[in-house]
Amino acid sequence: MIGSIHAALALVFAWLWKPIEFLSPTLQLAVVSALFGIVMVLVYGKISNQGAIRKVKEQIGAALLEVVLFRRDVRISLRAQASLLWAGVKYFLLAMGPVLVLAIPFALVLGHINLRLGARPLQVGEPSVLAVSVAKGTDVRSIQLSAPSGIDVVGPVRIPKSESLYWRLTPQQPGDLAFDLRSAGGASLSEALVAGAASRTPPAGIFLSTSNWPAQMLFPNGSAAQRLDTAPLQSVELTYPQREYVFFGLGMSWITAFLIISILAGYAGSRVFGISV
Repeated sequence: MIGSIHAALALVFAWLWKPIEFLSPTLQLAVVSALFGIVMVLVYGKISNQGAIRKVKEQIGAALLEVVLFRRDVRISLRAQASLLWAGVKYFLLAMGPVLVLAIPFALVLGHINLRLGARPLQVGEPSVLAVSVAKGTDVRSIQLSAPSGIDVVGPVRIPKSESLYWRLTPQQPGDLAFDLRSAGGASLSEALVAGAASRTPPAGIFLSTSNWPAQMLFPNGSAAQRLDTAPLQSVELTYPQREYVFFGLGMSWITAFLIISILAGYAGSRVFGISV
């Protein structure tokens, strides 16, 4: 189910990303974050009880004003603080419902943004590690890796006790370099090592698992959103270097920049469209 959703989202993102492909990764991140913040606040406005939220925010403002104005009257001040606390609880409950509804699509979308902006392609000559785990009882020697001449392969290092294997893969030329994992039973899995200029933002990252569903949700596999249902493979992971973004002279990860920009854009959008958040 999750794999099918990711496959559909991969097609949608491939189409949506075309208008901004020519931009630098930093500008792509800024545009995507701002648009995401505005879209999320618009959706929040549609699925939340805006009338109730406005009313409870008015109650919070009135209670705060009462606390300040009557701070010397203990009885009135305590009553105002109790009203403020109760209004805060109601506001929290009103806000959390829509937030929980949006949490799952939020996580799915973040996975696809992370594929393009979270990591950069490998440089020629820059190594990465391919980690594979297999089902219990599987002979790790039965798993073989075939790769083209454009990939320098070292390994595997086999660890029978943990049913795992590790290869060091180093691209010798730029491009999407395909490699295959095969088992003695004939099952195979095809993937690609992404190498080239750091300014490219292709889907870069492989994390496949048959049992770890949170990882399946947060880490869609490449542009094809391929599912791992090939026995005896249990998980396949290939790591890429993380990108660093610089905004106003500060270096930060993509998710930090994304949250700051999307929150600011969402707040601005709420003011423009009259949405209470």
